[in-house]
Amino acid sequence: MILGLIGYGYWGKHYARLIHQNKNLELFCIADRDKNALKRATQEYPSINNTEDEHSIIENKDIDAIVVCTPVNTHFSIVKKALLNGKHVLCEKILSNHKEEVIELIDLSNTMNLILDIDYTFLHNNIVKEVNNYISQKAIGDVISISFKRMGYGPIRKDVDVLGDLIAHDLSMLLFWGFNLKWVQAVKCSVNNNEKADIATVIALSEGNILITFNVSWFHPLKQRTVEIVGKNGMIIFDDVAIHEKLKIINIKDNYHEMVNDFGSFQYSIKSGDITIPNIKYHEPLSEQLDYFIQVIKNGADNFYYRKQNITIAISNLLSAIEASSEQNGIRVNFQK
Repeated sequence: MILGLIGYGYWGKHYARLIHQNKNLELFCIADRDKNALKRATQEYPSINNTEDEHSIIENKDIDAIVVCTPVNTHFSIVKKALLNGKHVLCEKILSNHKEEVIELIDLSNTMNLILDIDYTFLHNNIVKEVNNYISQKAIGDVISISFKRMGYGPIRKDVDVLGDLIAHDLSMLLFWGFNLKWVQAVKCSVNNNEKADIATVIALSEGNILITFNVSWFHPLKQRTVEIVGKNGMIIFDDVAIHEKLKIINIKDNYHEMVNDFGSFQYSIKSGDITIPNIKYHEPLSEQLDYFIQVIKNGADNFYYRKQNITIAISNLLSAIEASSEQNGIRVNFQK
């Protein structure tokens, strides 16, 4: 299968590597309007064509599919033209800043019987899938609260703010795990005099009265990528930054409160209960995403593909609700599916 790549930035270079390494794929051409990016692409892949004009890739009849890794505000025009030219498309998240455009592109791809897949990388992460199993099996009992922290020192983007960049990952996981939000409240600010907000906090309530918090930042000295899911009988901790032990399951013993008599026993009691560290095969999620994209092109869309489409639309609606809340000093905004 012959692929074209539009955008050779942070994610584009990773896709170029994965496509180039795949013996069943041919990376025919790389496009980027940035001359320095094209120069890097030429140095790293001297045998591959490159161009500043993405339309030459979109209109090339020899290319079967296109991977789009460009700023979000360019996605709509590039993806729409690619679909109209009969190309399957894998697009970096988020698909668009405007939910009307998201729906239009998804409808167009379905009408033309073409694959439009969105790179919500964590949906192809084996640990995220395993967490889904623990939740559905109620391994920690009924879920009470969920806390997401996605923070670090950059990279700062100009096409979306910190919410569009970072919280979209967490929203994709939350929706994949089956939690549907009822309302959101959001506050955000810019500490570096950027046009886009670089720090934000979101509070939400899901069906079942589960409290959910999100903290995202481009200005945080400690890189954090954690999810803490608290249930009535224990807790799930997913730490994506950890080199080892990325996933931990903590269970509470029946005699937890009985053990707290003095400060020493209190210190002991906070570690009381079994800690399970599952042995999960961890494959590069971006590689899994690319493999899935090729799979649905060859074999046709499956249930997971349409589920990803629904998640994409829901994320677009949620981001609109979060934006509306943050623009009105954090008022509660009800979420409409």
